[in-house]
Amino acid sequence: MASAASTKSREPVYLLQKYVEEIRGLKLPSNQQALGHFLYLHREQKMTVREASTNTVERTEEFWSRARIPVRHKQDSIKKVEALFQRWQALKKNASRRTETQKKNEEEFIECFDDLFDIAHCDALGMLKIEEDRAFLLSQRQKGRIGAMSSVDTVLSRKEKKRYEKSSKEQERWETAISKAESRDKKVVMLEDSSSTSDDDDESKDTGNTLKSSPVSPPVKRGRRTVITPELAAALDRHKVSSRSAVMVVGEAAKSLGQDVTPLTLNKSSIQRQRQQFRTEFATSVRQNCHDTVSRLVVVYCIGSGGHLYILSNLAVYRSPHPIGPFEYEVSAWRPLIGQTLVCVFARFARCP
Repeated sequence: MASAASTKSREPVYLLQKYVEEIRGLKLPSNQQALGHFLYLHREQKMTVREASTNTVERTEEFWSRARIPVRHKQDSIKKVEALFQRWQALKKNASRRTETQKKNEEEFIECFDDLFDIAHCDALGMLKIEEDRAFLLSQRQKGRIGAMSSVDTVLSRKEKKRYEKSSKEQERWETAISKAESRDKKVVMLEDSSSTSDDDDESKDTGNTLKSSPVSPPVKRGRRTVITPELAAALDRHKVSSRSAVMVVGEAAKSLGQDVTPLTLNKSSIQRQRQQFRTEFATSVRQNCHDTVSRLVVVYCIGSGGHLYILSNLAVYRSPHPIGPFEYEVSAWRPLIGQTLVCVFARFARCP
């Protein structure tokens, strides 16, 4: 006599005819496969609704992973399975009522059995980089789930599984080696602690003898005596000698003259700062001399009926840009006839009689 459990398992399942003990195939799982597997876990394996829906989602996600298609969050997929179960349960509750509405609802539910149990990510088409994967998802979403996964996906999944197992073994070996090294270090520390008490006196004696026998050399002091003069800086600039090369030239010149180079400041940064300082001082002196020269300008002659004023200095000849009147003009605005324009200086000139 058969048991009650085996008799119940042989009974036809409402609208499904039978349970789905294992999801198989080369296509992505359908609504019928997902619901049939859920009912098998819930009614035959006596799992709770949440446990059965979670196991069903994990099983269906394996197929989506083989197809390299990103899926939504697991909680959202679980809700989708439970919603499918609640719809089936509502129809089963009214199965005895053979009204037109009940028949229509059952037919609509049966029509979606072969459709895709879609748990893809909301932006899956945008996330997929391979055109074949994108086309496969679109074909699976059509009525009847057109297409199937080729053997390449299956082979690739096997390769990835082997790669994962290999990396896991390497990680285990690495952790084992680290644990062994830590245990070995602990043993060494314990041995050092046990022998440290007997070696303290010997170490103190050895340290004292070492300090006496090996005197510490005094630190080397940098030189403070500058060797760059304004004339030497000008010569280096005139011949385009870099500060790095100047260190070698000046040092070797001092040695050839029998000088000790230790107290001299022979380094690139010091020579560069001294050369820049001399350039600034020289430019300031030239600007001051030019100012003194222009301040001593003398009116020599006024030519022409236009009233243009001509000024002669020891550096250049200037003409006013337009006829002048009995007021001030800015010398730098005048047009130079000979030489270069001088620095901007203001002077007062009266019109020639």
